[in-house]
Amino acid sequence: MKTIYKMTIVLLLIFSFGHMMYTFLENSGSLEQQMWFFSASLAMLGSVFLNVLNLDATNRKLKLLTVLMNLMMFLFCLVLCFIVPEMQVVALTLVYLISLTVSVRSSAALIP
Repeated sequence: MKTIYKMTIVLLLIFSFGHMMYTFLENSGSLEQQMWFFSASLAMLGSVFLNVLNLDATNRKLKLLTVLMNLMMFLFCLVLCFIVPEMQVVALTLVYLISLTVSVRSSAALIP
């Protein structure tokens, strides 16, 4: 299970860096639109950092924070699937679903 979790973290990191590069290479919108687009990649990067911390964490608050972040990102991506029905959005949603599932399972192990 930990191997799957590490793979999802790497995939999220790849998505995040790809999103950052796409902002300035292909996004021809206004600077304001580019900054909003770039901020989404920062949110993904933040979730990567939380998931990395969660790998060996024993702190309940950190595990809960990671679950909440994964849940929010999954729900956002799920809504985004209907707004931007592209394959990479569906793939990112699936990666967040796997990450959410693993983080919930690891946090449930700490409940007495």
